[in-house]
Amino acid sequence: MKDHAPPEWHRLFNAALNDHVTAENGVSPKEGKFMLRLEPVSKRAARMYQVLDLQSLPSGAGDESREIEITASFAAADAEASARYAIRAFAVTEAPQDLDAAWFDRRDESIASVARGLDVVPGAKGWQTFSVSIQVPRAARSLVLFLGARTPDKTARTAPHYLDDVRVSLLTPSPLPR
Repeated sequence: MKDHAPPEWHRLFNAALNDHVTAENGVSPKEGKFMLRLEPVSKRAARMYQVLDLQSLPSGAGDESREIEITASFAAADAEASARYAIRAFAVTEAPQDLDAAWFDRRDESIASVARGLDVVPGAKGWQTFSVSIQVPRAARSLVLFLGARTPDKTARTAPHYLDDVRVSLLTPSPLPR
């Protein structure tokens, strides 16, 4: 498999500058000098989203869909609490400029979606990395990514989680040997 993602996909997350941090709370960036802090939220998961423009992808040889893989690494400031991390992706027919924050309430209108969670037990230290793959129909004009972190124990929801080394790859099948 080869990665043919457009260059702009490698600079995905444009969160507020103050959310990009260096090492803190015993957590160091997995890659580079910075990581993204996901602040704890009392009633829901700390999350962020990004909309990717699929219209800039190279056209295939008439394939009905394209496979896109999303990989992300998460870490917790409080390794003694359990955590649940999630990657969700939605392929939609709307152009990126036509999507707004209210779109999430209409996410069932997506033409393809995938979600994967990772449950981390108390005491797990270091970065937790996992991936999802989605078959994106040619009709999709945007891919909406959601990355989230949640601490199930309500009393432990005071420490942040961190996100780093997010990668989005367009996978193309390798030619079969002759």
